[in-house]
Amino acid sequence: MPEPFDVSQYAAYLRQRWKFFALACGSAVCIALLGSLLLPKKYTATVSIVIEPGSSRSANVVSPVYLESLKMYETFASSDVAFERALDQFHLRGPESPPVETLKKAILQVTKVRDTRILLISATLADPRKALEFAQYIAGETVRLNQSVTGELSRDSFAAAERESSAARETLDRAEADWARFPESGSIDALQEELASLADRKERTQRDLMAANVEVAGLKPLSAPRSREISAAEAKAAFLAKQASSVDQEFAQKNSYLSRLMSRRDLLQSRVESARKIYENTEVRLREQRSAAGLDGDRLMIIDSGTVPSRPSSPKILRNTEAALLLAFIASLIFLSISFTSARRGREAAERYRLHA
Repeated sequence: MPEPFDVSQYAAYLRQRWKFFALACGSAVCIALLGSLLLPKKYTATVSIVIEPGSSRSANVVSPVYLESLKMYETFASSDVAFERALDQFHLRGPESPPVETLKKAILQVTKVRDTRILLISATLADPRKALEFAQYIAGETVRLNQSVTGELSRDSFAAAERESSAARETLDRAEADWARFPESGSIDALQEELASLADRKERTQRDLMAANVEVAGLKPLSAPRSREISAAEAKAAFLAKQASSVDQEFAQKNSYLSRLMSRRDLLQSRVESARKIYENTEVRLREQRSAAGLDGDRLMIIDSGTVPSRPSSPKILRNTEAALLLAFIASLIFLSISFTSARRGREAAERYRLHA
């Protein structure tokens, strides 16, 4: 039956081998310290940029969604074009240099501070002054790139507003020209008066025709022979019927023409009013675009141009030695634990062999 694990034996085993711990940890610390001292020193310089919201976004400056959207400016600062220009500007790229992506990871770090409008641009190089100049160059290029994009967007918006206003002006001019060619309101008034007169004539003719028909009916008994008075009355009734038909036809034609004329007038008036309202709205938008040109987009400003770093950012001697010490301690503990387990199993095997022998 295997022996139960004895903590006191394990602790005693470790105490007896404290020199092994000391040797392993000391060796690891010395190696880490020596390696850190031999590694080339690198310095990190940081430049701070603040993102000022444009006039149309000032109400959202505390919105979490807006603050999160500012992470897109990390892309501006990490532009490959700006980084390659900086490499050429400071002569950091040679024939055997690694790819741009590798250099960017080693040199440039861009971070938008969480829940703020602050953008940090850091550059890490062997020369502290060159590191600061590199970070300042990237920051300046980021500001210029943002100004260029914002200006482009403002120009496009202004040009679109101008085109919209020009089209609305042309539509209004055409509507006003159509209205100017339309007959004056006096023509409609005269036509309405003429229709009123025709209505009176129509009513009188209908009255006279009814009276003539009554007269014919009175002069024409069924058994009476045809007389001159009856013929005259019938002729008068026929003339009045023809006149009534003529008046009805003329009234219907002129009334139809008046209806079309008034519909056309109402349509042209509504077109002019609608075109004028659209044109006035486009003029308002054009004035707003003109006054807000260059102010709608977010603006980037360098608020801290940084200083020449006096202490190297790498290698981190203390952190490296602490990591080496911890790693050596854990490795030694694992090694001695395995040794303790192996020794205990060996003793158990020897004891079983002795008992069976």
